Amino acid sequence: MKKVRVFNKSIYLIVALLLVLTTILSYILLNDSFALAESKELEDTVVEEKIYDKSNVEDEFDDSCVLVVIDKKNSEINKNHDDRFKLGTTIASIEDLTNISGNIVDKKYLNEENFHQILKLNLAEKSKQNVLDTIRRIEDIDGVLWAGVNGYSSFGEIEESKTSNSSNFNISSGVKESLSLLSASARASLPNAVNGSRFAQQWGLLGDYGISAPKAWMNYTMGSSSVKVGVIDTGIADHEDLDKNVVAGWDFYNDNEITNDDPIGHGTKVAGIIGASGESANGVIGVNWKVTLVPLQVVNERDRFQIDAAAKAITWAIENDIDILNYSSGGDSEYEVLKTAIGNYQGLFVCSAGNNARNVDWGVDRHYPSDYCRNVSFCDRVISVGAINSQGELCESSNFGSMAVNIFAPGYGILTTSPTYIDPSGYEETEGTSYATPFVTGVASLLYSLYKNSNFNLYDAYIAEQVKKTILFNVDYMDDERYFGKCSSGGILNAEYALEYSPLREVISGFGYTSSWYKWTGKVELLIDKPGLVYIDSMD
Repeated sequence: MKKVRVFNKSIYLIVALLLVLTTILSYILLNDSFALAESKELEDTVVEEKIYDKSNVEDEFDDSCVLVVIDKKNSEINKNHDDRFKLGTTIASIEDLTNISGNIVDKKYLNEENFHQILKLNLAEKSKQNVLDTIRRIEDIDGVLWAGVNGYSSFGEIEESKTSNSSNFNISSGVKESLSLLSASARASLPNAVNGSRFAQQWGLLGDYGISAPKAWMNYTMGSSSVKVGVIDTGIADHEDLDKNVVAGWDFYNDNEITNDDPIGHGTKVAGIIGASGESANGVIGVNWKVTLVPLQVVNERDRFQIDAAAKAITWAIENDIDILNYSSGGDSEYEVLKTAIGNYQGLFVCSAGNNARNVDWGVDRHYPSDYCRNVSFCDRVISVGAINSQGELCESSNFGSMAVNIFAPGYGILTTSPTYIDPSGYEETEGTSYATPFVTGVASLLYSLYKNSNFNLYDAYIAEQVKKTILFNVDYMDDERYFGKCSSGGILNAEYALEYSPLREVISGFGYTSSWYKWTGKVELLIDKPGLVYIDSMD
């Protein structure tokens, strides 16, 4: 009998369904691939919204040039843009203020991902009207994100130094107590100046509302010369309390290596607060008296910071691996060039909040570049500093703001180094947010010394972010509400707290903290002989 082969109809149905599903899946995957490619293409071709300069002929600015920021799409490190502006009778030459020399891969503070070029177009004919006319002609050129004037920022009138006789200083009880806590052996490990009368007058280090510097030094770190701080300012004069820590820098306004701070003295005073070595037996001591100080001079003949020079100084800091920049200046005008230069830099940028005695959170009262401590892509690497006096009160002149000022630090009656051509003694008492800022810079440099001596191999931009968090999360609130609503941290600078609660605490040898704040993510293998007798409480 012939056998008949019977096929189950359900098999055909299953095969058909599989074919349909395969077709649908292939279509989805293909379209997803196209969508991803299209998305990537769109991402690569995103056009940044143009920013238009609003300067007019009555404003103060350099009449010889126009500054230009190139958008991200058209920016490449050291790219030539001569053809874009077609050099002719109007534009005499073009200078790239963001030119980087050497091996780009080795530049640890270069923000390659968000890099924007900054150009300086030198005009053939000097006049304010020519500057404005040139801006109008070129601002709509493809690739130009912003074109504008080369302006200035200043110190503020209150920050003019005032010579004081040392006998006028009042040593608070807090200073006396701090000094009494230093044993003979402790003093022996500190600079010569610790035994002098001027050190006792440094209430910003020692007083009731000072930063508790001696406790930070004795318990955590005395700093390190491996940390480099760039002082964007008027230069640093020769001084016996500074010479040990100051290395060669540059004058970006005059384009030479002379950075001797003549005739202002502002940068010398700032540098003394950050890192005076205390070499002189009756000198002063900086917050980090072992730090390396680099003078980055940007002041013009009218004693103001010039914006193009500041941009070049920041680029130089990128080229030379400067860890922290101190910028004790600012103003009401926002310059896109300065904002761009800071964004290109991945180190820590510490700046003064200004001396206008106003809330700088809103509108026309905002202060720059300190406002970049918020609401910009690089704000986690910018600290804005206001000033207090020895009684813990806000200085009358200091700006404040719950968002635009991060922290307060000593800024009134501050004894620091001064050029001898300003004061023959070599020391002055001074005031203003310019001098509160270097206290924060000094503490930041102490924290950097911990990171540099660790074995965690953290990214440098990440270190800047963590140092800012550490400083702001560990302020001194002084058990009252006087700083609440006045700054984002709600308190005043405290070096001891910041160093004590730094996330770089090696609790277990070979293990450490990673990207989560204060969260340890290491592993420990346990061999338990009697599991029934062990209870493990797991904590997040």
